[in-house]
Amino acid sequence: MDKTTFDNKPTVNGRMHTSLKHDSAHKHVTGTAEYIDDIPEPAGTLHGGLGLADRAHAEIVSIDLSAVKSAPGVVWVITAEDVPGFNDVASTGQHDEPLLATTAVQFHGQIVFAVIAETRDQARRAAKLAKIEYRDRCMAAWGLPTGRMRRSSRSIFRRSKALPASSG
Repeated sequence: MDKTTFDNKPTVNGRMHTSLKHDSAHKHVTGTAEYIDDIPEPAGTLHGGLGLADRAHAEIVSIDLSAVKSAPGVVWVITAEDVPGFNDVASTGQHDEPLLATTAVQFHGQIVFAVIAETRDQARRAAKLAKIEYRDRCMAAWGLPTGRMRRSSRSIFRRSKALPASSG
């Protein structure tokens, strides 16, 4: 057990509650600050684009990346199979947060694959050429009423005049 103790200081030493000059403030106000987009890219720099899931909760049935791979400027298409070791970025070590989706997507915008190309535009355009077939999972995961819940909720809505009376 750590038994480190700290002395309580009644005052703070330093420049509390005073204006401090930012290291690069003079460069910003004079227009001489160098931003990342102002720095020329080294020759041969490659760019990445991401293939993102357009479903929030679905099983991946098939992925066809042939059009992506043959797109102009594409150097490499990275999938989960290319990830060495565990395809996981979870900080807990539970292996429940894949870097690249494999058999299912857990949220809209989850990364399914990455494209490496000669230009940023080529990488982004190529990523849009993927053909991914999904099988949507049960909508109950979204909190939507299903089955008996739907029938019982109908009577609640009917009483509040939100839905017209119907058979079912």
